[in-house]
Amino acid sequence: MPKQKRCKTKYPGVYYINARGLEKGTKEKVYYILFRKNGKLIEEKAGRQFQDKMTSSRASRIRDQKIAGKLSFMFQTMG
Repeated sequence: MPKQKRCKTKYPGVYYINARGLEKGTKEKVYYILFRKNGKLIEEKAGRQFQDKMTSSRASRIRDQKIAGKLSFMFQTMG
C-alpha cells in the first residue's frame, strides 16, 4: 500500500489524509495533530471527518489542550 499524502490545513501542527470511510464507497478526511512535548515530536490521530465530526479547527483546539497538559497523551513518537 503506498504511503498516503499529508494535506496541510491553515492551522499549524494539523494535517489530514484522505481515507476510505467506514461506509462503502465513501471518502473522508482523517485529521492528525503534531506537537513537541519534552523535546519529542508526537503525532496523534485527532479524529475522522464524519465518524467523529472532526474539523481542522476542532483538531487545532485538541492540539492546544494537549500542549497545555489539559488532555492525556497517547505517546506515538515520530522517528
